[in-house]
Parts: sequence; structure tokens; C-alpha cells
Amino acid sequence: MRLSAILVAAAAILCFGCSSSESPDSRYGPLSEQDLQQTTRPNPPPPPPPERKEWTPPPRGEPTDTVDAADLWKAYGENRVQADLRFKDKWLFVTGVGDLMRDDSEDRDYISLLKPTLAGKPITSLTAKERKWLKQGAPASVLGYIRPGSEKPFVKVKAGTRIEVIGLCQGRREDEKVWRNYTVDLLYCELLAE
Repeated sequence: MRLSAILVAAAAILCFGCSSSESPDSRYGPLSEQDLQQTTRPNPPPPPPPERKEWTPPPRGEPTDTVDAADLWKAYGENRVQADLRFKDKWLFVTGVGDLMRDDSEDRDYISLLKPTLAGKPITSLTAKERKWLKQGAPASVLGYIRPGSEKPFVKVKAGTRIEVIGLCQGRREDEKVWRNYTVDLLYCELLAE
């Protein structure tokens, strides 16, 4: 009994929708051959990707200041605004203690110009992160990202050698994995002297 009531209700719904004098297709008119072809045509292929332009670093500018890497890092720790006014977006001569050339997560080559020294501090005053650095070596506090094509002279730099570079100061970058949670970055560095 219930099943027959459901079937009657379903038939009534179907008939109610068809009771209109126009069928749904007749409201829009018949489809032409062109309409049928357009509806069955596959999507056109996507346009080709834009041409990739080769990136070239900016030309080396005239240095506005000479600074030691330790003083540069300290200036950014004491007063970022003043340090930005003096150093940011300016070409600098920077001296520091070079360390091995490495590449970062973006595959850019850099050399460390300053690493914190933890030796001589009481082990009990060091954090767990600092104790790890004492054993394995601390990450760089001032990084010199090397100008593409200028890598060769940096390869010869021995760890602990005092070097001088010219680079464009990018200022302070926050990074919780390093000493005091910030680095100072220089871009397009070229080795001047060791």
C-alpha cells in the first residue's frame, strides 16, 4: 500500500512537470548543426607560457660607507631605524671573518662574514640552542650573498680568514634560528681582498 502511494506521488510529480504546453527544449528552439559542433568541440589549447627573461643583477654601485661586519650587525641590534637610514639599500665595503661558501634554501651562494662567538661563556648561561651551536658551530649573523658569476674567488677563502667584500645592504632579516633572532644580509657581494 505504501509503495503504491509512493509510485502515484512520483507519477504525479513527473506529469506536473510535463503538463506545460512547451517542452523544455522547445523554449529555446531547435539546436542548429553549428550549435551542436560548438558544444562538442574540445577546449582550445592554453596559450604558451610567457617567455622567461634572464635575470641580471644590478650594476655595482659606488660604496657609501666602510664598516666591519660586527659593527654592522651591532648597529641593527641597537637601533634598526638608524641603521636602515645609514646602511639599507646602499653599497658598502664590509670586512669580516669569512667562513665557508654555502647555498641557502633558494640555491643562492653566500659566505658568512660574522658568526657569534660563544666560547668563554659559562655553559650554564647558554640556552639549549646556544649549547648546540657551541658544539656544531653557530649560524651566520651577517651573510654576504654572492653576485652570480663572482663565486670563484670565494671558493678559495679559508674559514677564519679576514676578508673584504663590496655588497648592497638589505638590512635586518628576522630569523629565529640564529643568534639574537636576526641577520644582516648583503646582496651581490664581490670579494675585494683577503
